[in-house]
Amino acid sequence: MKTLVDKSRNPQGWLVDKSRFLQGCMLLAAVALTGCNTTPPRVEIQRVNVAVPVACQEKEPERPVMPTEALRPGATVDQFTQAAQAEIERRKGYEVQLVAALAICTRPIEPAPQQPLGLRSAWPK
Repeated sequence: MKTLVDKSRNPQGWLVDKSRFLQGCMLLAAVALTGCNTTPPRVEIQRVNVAVPVACQEKEPERPVMPTEALRPGATVDQFTQAAQAEIERRKGYEVQLVAALAICTRPIEPAPQQPLGLRSAWPK
């Protein structure tokens, strides 16, 4: 069905075909909705290993009493030398204890056993 357009809006008096107008609107709507037809992005579950800081459970070794700390103020040079040599040996032993405690605290953590993700592992076979 063809109708005449109002000449105040369209001075040439073009004939407008309603079916073509509707076809054009439908084509425009189809083109506009084409973007809505895209497939949603695929969701993929991934396991990510993240380092988690853990407090060290190893006790700090007690600091031993050093021989030079027990000397009286009027000690002789020989007494001080003897105490200093004994202190060197005691400090070496204390250092070994500290290094061992540090090694325990800085060793890599054993990873937990891998379990499959998902519900299939929960279902009885």
